[in-house]
Amino acid sequence: MMALLKINVLGKMSQNLKIILSNLAGDKQELFDEVVTADELRLDGPELGFEDPAVRVKGQAYITSDMLIIQYTLSIWPLFVCKICNERFPSPMEIDKTTHAEELSNIRDGIFDLSEPVREHILLELPRFSECNDGNCPDRVEVNKYIK
Repeated sequence: MMALLKINVLGKMSQNLKIILSNLAGDKQELFDEVVTADELRLDGPELGFEDPAVRVKGQAYITSDMLIIQYTLSIWPLFVCKICNERFPSPMEIDKTTHAEELSNIRDGIFDLSEPVREHILLELPRFSECNDGNCPDRVEVNKYIK
């Protein structure tokens, strides 16, 4: 039987997702489904914003002999700045089948902070170039006049 894993989403000051290892004792495999803001993951920047809720983290966690294994999917709702017209536009993304493994010896006090691996994975998956209207910005016609 799978029980809901308690991932503590602490206040904005802490900016953390915490997995408590004692909830996984006895070969338990547990499920989680949490929604966090961009502030909690320190994701906002000058060319990147997020709609609320910013990130949904859904998956499972379990312990092997010496590792914490976390498998999860991410649903994110970023707001990009179009490189052509400079307007913000939403572009929801799904990041499937992510696995994070952490040696138990590296986890202090029996609590693992999942926020940094989630943040890093999101930043690696975001496109470097973004254009509104699925790559067909209406202002592209004006810009094309100046490109040879």
